[in-house]
Amino acid sequence: MEWKDYFFFTKQERRGVLALLSIILILVCIKLCSSYVLAQYQNDNIEPELNAIQQFDSVRYANEDSTAKKDHIITVEKTNNNNQKVYNYKPYKKKSYVHLSIELNSADTTELKSLRGIGSGFARRIVKFRDKLGGFYCKEQLLEVYGLDENIFNLIKDGVLVDVSTIKKMKVNELSIKELKNHPYISYYQALAIVNARDANTDKRLNSADEIAISDDITADDIERITHYISFE
Repeated sequence: MEWKDYFFFTKQERRGVLALLSIILILVCIKLCSSYVLAQYQNDNIEPELNAIQQFDSVRYANEDSTAKKDHIITVEKTNNNNQKVYNYKPYKKKSYVHLSIELNSADTTELKSLRGIGSGFARRIVKFRDKLGGFYCKEQLLEVYGLDENIFNLIKDGVLVDVSTIKKMKVNELSIKELKNHPYISYYQALAIVNARDANTDKRLNSADEIAISDDITADDIERITHYISFE
């Protein structure tokens, strides 16, 4: 078979090839035309907006009044009779925060969200951690809330205060190891050490934090922190 035989088509096959080429050519033309029309449409809509922005900027910075140099936003106010957009320039209003003193041990999530940097998520975490503790004894404990870093703490620290009289304390002479270890600041081994120290006394009671032996499980810092949450009644 010679190479010419590969290019031999019957009359019906030639018609099919021509029809296929015609369809491909038509599709290419449609794509090119649609791209051109779309580009023209976008330019027609964007150009007036760009002109409006440039015009506004020229007026804004030419005006010596300091109030005219504040941030503004451009909105479409309406469409006139000629079907043209009319632009309106309004000052951009930043979210304002009321400077209040929020008491951490009594505030609900709504009050906490009034603090700058505190949204619904952080507000729920703060309340949840507070309830587990029994209350905060200092505002720095907020740094123990998951995800709340020093940047956020520095934003809110001047707007919060702590009333230690509202802390819910545990009666250390009545609770079991299991009940004591439920507190975030007390581990199982620390709860065991507290109960052992209590049982070592003749009256099976602890009268002060000094009676809790400092060991590998309980350090002086641990006792100082735990003391805020236990009573010796």
